[in-house]
Amino acid sequence: MCAVSRVATKLIPAAALEVLAAGEVRDGVFFLPPGQLDRKLYEAVNDVLGALGGKWVRSRKGHVFADDAADRIAAAVTSGSY
Repeated sequence: MCAVSRVATKLIPAAALEVLAAGEVRDGVFFLPPGQLDRKLYEAVNDVLGALGGKWVRSRKGHVFADDAADRIAAAVTSGSY
């Protein structure tokens, strides 16, 4: 009998999807779109980026990834989940 492993996925709120779609990845850093996000929205976006391997680095003014995360972020935006 073959065991099937299931990976839990979370849906991305619509407002967070908009922010992720409008952001930009450059040199392994995801930059939020211009403007101030309210705290709840920022936390939703940060949760997604953290789950994808990013960490906010104030001095870089973006979420830093160990590698190019553009494909992972695009896949999350396309699927609406992570």
